[in-house]
Amino acid sequence: MIAAVELLIADTQSAWLDREEFTDVFVYEHEDKDKAVIDWRKAREWFDSGYFGDSNVNNLSRSILEFAIALGEERYFFDVMDNQRRSALAAATARVTAPLIGL
Repeated sequence: MIAAVELLIADTQSAWLDREEFTDVFVYEHEDKDKAVIDWRKAREWFDSGYFGDSNVNNLSRSILEFAIALGEERYFFDVMDNQRRSALAAATARVTAPLIGL
């Protein structure tokens, strides 16, 4: 889930963690008061229902959010995936993004 939050932080163009329509609905104060928690399940439900489909959210921002939600809800089971499968996914992701980032 850390990767999901880091992705939202890194996506400064979309600024999801600065958007009230995201933080007011999906971010909660942790019981120890020192942390915030994102309700990934709720974010998925709202995303799938079209909540972020309005004209204020472009397709690129929506794509980043959808991937962050998938990471946050552990949709891909990285935590139990063996190294060979993790490496295969990383390689596929690198292949698809390499031409775009100049690798």
